[in-house]
Formats: sequence, structure tokens, C-alpha cells
Amino acid sequence: MTDDRRYPSKYNNPDKNVNSRQNSQQGNQRTEHDDRGRIRSSGSRREQASLNQSRSSESRRSQSSQSQRSRNHNSGSVSNNSVSQSSAGSRNQSSRNQTTRSNNGRRHDNRSPWQKFLESPASKVVMAVLLIIVIIAIVLVIRKAKGSGQSDASAEGTGISLAAEDTGDTIVFAKNGSLEVSSVESFGEDYYDSSELKTNIYKEISDYNGSSKASGKNAVEASDLVADNGAATVKIKYASVDDYCNFNEVKLFVGTVGDAKNAGYDLSGLISAVSQEDTEKILTSSDLETFSDSTIVILTNPAKFEVPSKIMYASKNVKITDEKTGEATEDSSEADPALILLKN
Repeated sequence: MTDDRRYPSKYNNPDKNVNSRQNSQQGNQRTEHDDRGRIRSSGSRREQASLNQSRSSESRRSQSSQSQRSRNHNSGSVSNNSVSQSSAGSRNQSSRNQTTRSNNGRRHDNRSPWQKFLESPASKVVMAVLLIIVIIAIVLVIRKAKGSGQSDASAEGTGISLAAEDTGDTIVFAKNGSLEVSSVESFGEDYYDSSELKTNIYKEISDYNGSSKASGKNAVEASDLVADNGAATVKIKYASVDDYCNFNEVKLFVGTVGDAKNAGYDLSGLISAVSQEDTEKILTSSDLETFSDSTIVILTNPAKFEVPSKIMYASKNVKITDEKTGEATEDSSEADPALILLKN
């Protein structure tokens, strides 16, 4: 048996064994340290890889979103182009439907004659003419209704009045003292047709001419008597002013200013009247005295008139139309007569 103490070895050297254990422990510590470092390094790489992966995912999502918007935009453009193409196609189709080519190569219009007329300029002219006709018809109907609603005929017993106050028509004064009245006489309740009205007018004239009031056998004459549509239009000629007043039982004066004063007429309505020849000249009471021999016409009823000479002055209830014509207004009456002073 060999003595171990004589032959030292790594197994029986205590110091060497201690050193070996220490070296082993230090090696293990370094290994653990290196392992921990590798672990930390591995964790950092994993975190970095995870971060890179997250960034890559966000980048892909962003790119995907942009790509989607681009596709939507392109889709909208395509859709608009499709609509435009569809509309153009519809118009072209409509145009082709309205106008087709016949076998001989000429265009054929499929529109109906009524449609062609409505689309033509002539239709506008026709519509305008029809509108004018309708308006004229309405105006005529309104006038006829107003005319039929009037009851201007006045009668005493069976008598007929053709005075200006009943008709509002024109009295024409002649230089010889006669006058003519254009009258429109509406049918009264006592008359059923135009022939009966004519008969009564002529009878009244005949009865007057045969009376003591008449200035002669033909003191009153009727001419151009036309009866229609509920009214009679007639012109009555009177030999004198007195015949006019007696036949119609109204007051009317034609004479000199002096004779009018003597007959009791109030001529104060002429004072302050404006001259028809010189608008700066006003008629005074003293001026009126100088016109004692001048002719004056006095109307006590509303009427249009025509006188044989120029008008110099007129009262306020007279509207002058021109130098020889005018109108006694509605407020003319016996209390406030229309006064027309004529130039000799």
C-alpha cells in the first residue's frame, strides 16, 4: 500500500483543493453573471422586437387606411363617371328615340303634331291672342252687366224723359238756337221689348208736337233710333231751348248775361273764374257787368255739351275739354248750376 502523504496529488493537497473550489465558485459566479447579462440582453432584444413590430403594424394600418381612401376616391370618380356616362347615354337614347333615321336615310321626327306645336314659337303667339280675346270678352261682359243694371229712364205716367240728366249724353247747341241731344234710354219696367219702346217714344214726340207747348209742328224730331240689348239709342232734335225744357220738364238757359240776371239766375259762380284765353286773368264782378250782352249757357243737370263759340269763363262745376266742349259735373243742380260764358 502506498502512503499518500509521500506522493502528493491534486486530491490530497488541501491548499490546492481549496483553490480549486474557489476558482470553481468564481467561475460559477461569472457564468451566472454572464447568463443574467444574456437574459437581460435577450429581454431588451425582445422588447425592441416587440416595439418594432408595433411600429410596423401601425405603419401597415396607416398605409392600409390611405390605400382605402384612395380606393374610395377612385370609386367615387368611377361612380360619377358612370352617372355622367349613364346620363349622356339616356340623353343620347332619348335623342335617338325622338329622331330616328328612316330607310331612305332622312331623319324622322317621332313627336306628335300637338307636341311640335307646343314647342314652336307660334304657340306663344296663339296663347297671347287667346289671352287678349278672353280679356276683351270679360270687359264686354262687365260693361253689359253695368248697362243692364242701370235704370236711367224716368217717366211721368206713360211719358218718357230724354233729358241729359237721365242719359248723361251730349247736348249740341247750334247758332240758330236749336239743339240736338244724343240720348241712350234704358228699358223700364213698363217696356217689354224694343218695338214697344220705339212706339212709346214716337207717341210722346207726336203728342208734344200737337200740343200748345210746341213751337211748331216739328218742334221735336227723333232720328237714328236704334233699340237693342235693353236700351234705345236715339237722337232728338229740338227746334228751340224752350221745346227741350218743355218736352223733358227740365231747366236750361241760353241767352245773354243780362237776360239771365233778369230771369233770376245767380251768376256769382263765375266770379273768380280763370280766363280760358289768359290763365293770369281772373273774372271780377265789375268785369261781369261788361259782358252783359255776351251769351251764357246755364245747365241745371249733369251733361256733356258742345257750344257754337269759344268758352271764355266757366264755373267750378264745369270741366273744359277744349275751346268749345266740356261737361257739367254731377254736382250741377238748380241751386248750383253750371255756368258757361261764351265769347261773342
